[in-house]
Amino acid sequence: MYRMFVWVLIDELTQTPQLWNPKILEGKLHKAELFLTSSKVTNDNLAQDQAMLAQARALAAKATVMQ
Repeated sequence: MYRMFVWVLIDELTQTPQLWNPKILEGKLHKAELFLTSSKVTNDNLAQDQAMLAQARALAAKATVMQ
């Protein structure tokens, strides 16, 4: 679920680099990161997940904040 959310976010921000509330978005990315990097989760794709999260954050940082 978290991977799908982040991949859809990356796709959306690539097509339309706009977002409404950067604080809420960062909170959602933080929750995804907590889950994907938790020691309680077996994650054979940790490096790829961290790269995916970094890409999402980079795109969000460049996006225009809508009012």
